[in-house]
Amino acid sequence: MYRKMRRLDTSLDDLMDRIGLRIIVPSVEECYAVLGLLHTRVRPVPDTFDDYIGFPKEHRYQSLHTCVYPVPDISAKPVEFHVRTEAMHREAEYGVAAHCWYKNQA
Repeated sequence: MYRKMRRLDTSLDDLMDRIGLRIIVPSVEECYAVLGLLHTRVRPVPDTFDDYIGFPKEHRYQSLHTCVYPVPDISAKPVEFHVRTEAMHREAEYGVAAHCWYKNQA
């Protein structure tokens, strides 16, 4: 969080993704199904959806990202969700995508 605040020159209060949850499912179809459920049950924050499954990053990172307005009894701030398959999660945590992320943080 601290590095992100410095990089964006912002305060903790201005960060949208102070709370983030990952949802890991067996298939790509279920990634999009979960996204649909999220967006019908809680209101998404405009301009915060990223489809890195349909449009993966250059270093092969894949995931759906969305941010929703506060969820009662969970948070007073928006909550960010990452939805991905088990294989995508392994790649993000241990593969080329993880290496690129850690290298860029130095």
